[in-house]
Amino acid sequence: MDNLIRHDEAKYKPDNSTTQRKMTQIDDFSLQEIATARDLLEREVRKTAPDGVVEAHAEVWDTCRSDVMFLPTKKKFGLLSQASKKDRLKAIKQEFELTRQHISRETKKAQKIAKKLNIFLGGYNLRVKKSSEKLGHLDDECKRNARDARCFAELLTQEDAALPTRVKIITAEVQAEAEKESAAQTKFAKLAREKETLMEQLKIVNEVI
Repeated sequence: MDNLIRHDEAKYKPDNSTTQRKMTQIDDFSLQEIATARDLLEREVRKTAPDGVVEAHAEVWDTCRSDVMFLPTKKKFGLLSQASKKDRLKAIKQEFELTRQHISRETKKAQKIAKKLNIFLGGYNLRVKKSSEKLGHLDDECKRNARDARCFAELLTQEDAALPTRVKIITAEVQAEAEKESAAQTKFAKLAREKETLMEQLKIVNEVI
């Protein structure tokens, strides 16, 4: 246990710590091995402990942990339930300040990481933006083409339905024009014969005179 604590103290030292400690060598286990060991421990505890003992122990542990806090006035850990109002206030104030400092440090780290990610992913983000815009234009074009296709299909249906009526009307108009032309030709031929008759009669009259 002592080796484990010294190893973690050297490996996970606070950011503001300047103390250099030699890391104690311990056996390194994979996450899978740790998970397997945890599962074995939980099964063993369930076998040996009576029903409800584990849950009761966890509840007691959570209660104790929430009641235990470092008391700055006494410079040691103590129970909040047994501390004075002044000690509880200072302890909670210190806890709040430490939490605030931790959040501030983590926020700065997150900002640095976000900045690095923006630099690293800047080109990809630009390509994604351009591709998204291009896809948007293509989607608009596809929708517009689909709408035009529906309109032209409807027009084609209407034209196909109106075509026989139009052919019938045009055929009737052509027949009427043909009948007018035939009547005009007949009248022209009759007038031409009458002209010839009159010319012959005029010629005879001139010869008599």
